Amino acid sequence: MIAALRMLAYGVAADFTDEYVRIGESTAIESLKKFVEAIVNIYFTENLRSPNSNDIARLLRVGESRGFPRMLGSIDCMYWKWKNCPLGWKGQYTRSEPQLDLVEHLWQRYSEL
Repeated sequence: MIAALRMLAYGVAADFTDEYVRIGESTAIESLKKFVEAIVNIYFTENLRSPNSNDIARLLRVGESRGFPRMLGSIDCMYWKWKNCPLGWKGQYTRSEPQLDLVEHLWQRYSEL
């Protein structure tokens, strides 16, 4: 499980985690597959279902409280990147590799399995 979490959190390859966790590369890959399958099985029905009327009402209230009345969801707002980061904080909040947001990162990892 540690190998799977490290691969997802840091975006490192299985052969990198085998040195840290002391397990083989194929075992690290298999543990990642089982971890992702377990997460999908646990959360799929609750989080990847269509919203019901209560969900829609709650999302509309949240949007209104944040200054976006009558907006249920917006793809434009889902993938914001923080491009105007103060220089002093740049290393803490940006990455050196091409920027993937969280949704793209998780989808890429899941689709590779």
